[in-house]
Amino acid sequence: MRRMCLSVFLLAALTTGCADHPTDNDNLGVTTHALTEHGPQAIGLLAFLNHSSTTLDLLDHEVPLNRRAARNLIHHRNGWDKILGTFDDNLFSSVAEVDAVRWVGPSAMDHLIEYAAANGWVPDGDELLGVWDGVSFTAEEAELTLEFVNKASHELLDEDLSLDRRAADSIVAAQPVDSIETLAGLYYVGGNALQRLKEAALGGDILHPGQVNSSPHKTAKSQFAADFSKALTDWYAFYGAKVEAKGGNSQAVAQASISVNAITEIMHADDDPYGHDLSKILVLSHPGVVFPNGDLIWYGAYDRESLKLIEVYTFE
Repeated sequence: MRRMCLSVFLLAALTTGCADHPTDNDNLGVTTHALTEHGPQAIGLLAFLNHSSTTLDLLDHEVPLNRRAARNLIHHRNGWDKILGTFDDNLFSSVAEVDAVRWVGPSAMDHLIEYAAANGWVPDGDELLGVWDGVSFTAEEAELTLEFVNKASHELLDEDLSLDRRAADSIVAAQPVDSIETLAGLYYVGGNALQRLKEAALGGDILHPGQVNSSPHKTAKSQFAADFSKALTDWYAFYGAKVEAKGGNSQAVAQASISVNAITEIMHADDDPYGHDLSKILVLSHPGVVFPNGDLIWYGAYDRESLKLIEVYTFE
């Protein structure tokens, strides 16, 4: 009897020794990574994981991840029908959600972040980071704004920038602020306050309500990226079901595909399907994002003097 028990024990030990165990790469769904939510790396990571080009094979072989981690990430994103772009999709909305996926640990997170950065998913420089309360921020603008905000005194915010005193109170109480998302969520910090903080951080004149923002030309591209993203929300509300039925990208995937670096200025009137007067109207274009490899081009027309949006339109 004793010999049998010993044999069973040895068999269990050997079996356990050969089995896969959670490692640094393979945890059981515990959040372990301290990456700042809504920062450039986080936004790039989520855009990468939520995009249709990110497949099981890519995560498994190119990133590379443990196959169980790769499989679980794709399963989480695609839902039970295993198809991206359908009703049961569960796109990642936070770093914590990614990190909590079974078998995804610190090393796997590091591999994902490194791959996303190396392959252009992480916004950098004058690439659009996001839009908060109608105010667009490039990665560089966000970095400068946060640096400015975290050094600003209550007096500067309240008196020099003429923010609502309650906004100044909440900003100073929250310092150091870790992201524009956090800043925008503070008490009494809305679009007007964000715009003033952004302009002050960039070293320009502080804008007051009603004033026109005469931003550099590169800001027009980031503004178009923001306006394009907003236009897609309305467009998908009308066409979304038809697009996805035909194998097109979901709204979230389409919006994540928008890149400031892909935006170009229309220089010849013949290239603008709406025939705007290019001496007065700035027309920018972005390749299609609705269908993979599709040719549905998007355009944004702006008044050259004020950069006020005239319209966002498409041409196929």
